[in-house]
Amino acid sequence: MEENYIEESVKKRLILAGLKELESHGTVDFSLRRVALSAEVSCAAPYRHFKSREDLIEAIISYIKEQWLLMCHTIEEAMPDLDARVRALCVSYIRFWIGNPNFRGVLFLSDHADVLGFAAKLTESLLELAKMREKEDSYVKDLRTTLLTLVYGSVFLMLRGELAASREALDQISEKIGEALS
Repeated sequence: MEENYIEESVKKRLILAGLKELESHGTVDFSLRRVALSAEVSCAAPYRHFKSREDLIEAIISYIKEQWLLMCHTIEEAMPDLDARVRALCVSYIRFWIGNPNFRGVLFLSDHADVLGFAAKLTESLLELAKMREKEDSYVKDLRTTLLTLVYGSVFLMLRGELAASREALDQISEKIGEALS
């Protein structure tokens, strides 16, 4: 049992070191040797836990997605009101990326356009909202496009420093989301 714990600990250290490696070097220059060095394990350790560098990158993406899905579950449990849930999902998505700078290395990976499944989660809630409001499919499509543009644009501008990552900015974004929902 202790051996499994140690192996899982090494695997998690490799994933966390891999996050830093992705942020620093991207996928093209991603080095398992540097990951091992950063995780303070042998150069062979990554190969004991992952088949390839791509396998480790997939594990990193899965780790980040697990963190996001935990947050989504909390939001869904805490907010039965669909308008409030959609607003919370959108603002939480922005906070997630701004609050986890070490996750950003995977944000714009071309192979994973919706890394966290945010668009899918948002769509689920919007479909529920449309059904409750007896709206057409075009309502969901238009609202989804508007909200994704607002959220993804906000994340991008905040990461570039062109929009303050402040409570006031998030409150304004939440207001805009509320306006779009009404």
